[in-house]
Amino acid sequence: MPNLKKLDMVFVPQLRMIPEGLKHVTTLRELNVSYMPKKFAEKLRASEGEDFYKVSHIPSVSFSNNYSF
Repeated sequence: MPNLKKLDMVFVPQLRMIPEGLKHVTTLRELNVSYMPKKFAEKLRASEGEDFYKVSHIPSVSFSNNYSF
């Protein structure tokens, strides 16, 4: 995935964490997280999220329609 610029994660309820390898995709400029569990999204938010370090290099990370279950 050396040319990946945008990634949309839409409704993957079984996914519990962002893959470790995503932190090495330096070409990624936009990550959209939609219809994912609220806990998943919270792990990525700002510096307090435990998986934030994996997406901190991405200029645009957005969240929409995330839910609790």
